Amino acid sequence: MNAASCYVVSRNNRLLYFALTLILGVALALWGLRLPGFDLGFLAAATVVFLVAALFIITRVIVRAVFTWKKKPGLPRPFEGAIVWIRLLYTFVLLVVLGFYGLPFKAALALSRPSLDSLARASAGGQKAKEPLWIGLFCFESVIAENGHLELTFQKSEFPWGKRGLYYSFSGAAVESRHYHDQENLGGGWYAWHYGGW
Repeated sequence: MNAASCYVVSRNNRLLYFALTLILGVALALWGLRLPGFDLGFLAAATVVFLVAALFIITRVIVRAVFTWKKKPGLPRPFEGAIVWIRLLYTFVLLVVLGFYGLPFKAALALSRPSLDSLARASAGGQKAKEPLWIGLFCFESVIAENGHLELTFQKSEFPWGKRGLYYSFSGAAVESRHYHDQENLGGGWYAWHYGGW
């Protein structure tokens, strides 16, 4: 057997378990899930990582099965180490559940809230320039204070069109605007909004 075949049939799961999925895949997925409406680029990258991990697992099972059929001595059984693979599946399912309930966004919002509140207090009197601005864990393409509220638009692609963002209402009441098709009260005068582009 060559070195690649030896690794594929081995019991070594460190690359699969830590580097590929638990670090890279989970980090990409959580970063993509931190925005309402999700960041599809990061989620696509995370999906590729999980697919590569799944392909590696399938290849390992097939190669082990072939070598077992050829009666190669001292090799692991085809499904040996399946507990690690099941953990990877659980990790993927957990990420799907977290995204479904919007928990990564809520966590990112909680971590970014002090910075957002500071910006809202500093912006009560005027308009900020339209330029990319990082606030906490979010990047906004524009931040504008007008008509009793501070509007922040996320810098991200919205498929197939439209925009999402946050706004801070200085009065605490929701802003009536056709631009905000969907609004969600986040508490403390903050609202999430979605403009569908039609």
